[in-house]
Amino acid sequence: KTGNLVSTVELNGTIESKTHKSFYADIDGKIGNIAFTEGEAVKKGDVLFVLEAMKMENEIMANRDGKVANIAVAKGATVETGSALCVIE
Repeated sequence: KTGNLVSTVELNGTIESKTHKSFYADIDGKIGNIAFTEGEAVKKGDVLFVLEAMKMENEIMANRDGKVANIAVAKGATVETGSALCVIE
């Protein structure tokens, strides 16, 4: 016989794309600097953003090599914890 196979999977946790990585603000703050442009290549360890919070500058760094596919914030924008910042593919 032929037909469709249906499978249901339940799990707890985070699912991440192997081809795209989204970056999120880990604290509330203000975007002080954006160190790249859309389409630009970045390497693991490159500073992506400077997030100003509690009178400190926090560097958000790439944890993989790739190309910036999307920038979701602008310099000077106020962001909350969990706000999307960019996507690297």
